[in-house]
Amino acid sequence: LLITDWANHCIRVLDSDGAFKSKFGQRGERPGQFLEPYGVAVDSEDRIFVAEKANNRVQMFTPEGEFI
Repeated sequence: LLITDWANHCIRVLDSDGAFKSKFGQRGERPGQFLEPYGVAVDSEDRIFVAEKANNRVQMFTPEGEFI
């Protein structure tokens, strides 16, 4: 389960029981950083897409949260 954490500018990863597993990203404008992430999606290859409001972009990540 992936959750956008708007206030902390990151993506939180939870396990199937809802327990915290990991997080990725931090506040900023560089690749892999976020300003107000508000949407997250996963494609058929498990790539993670994060839409940001303030940076006006969508970024792509590996399933482990590494910027592509």
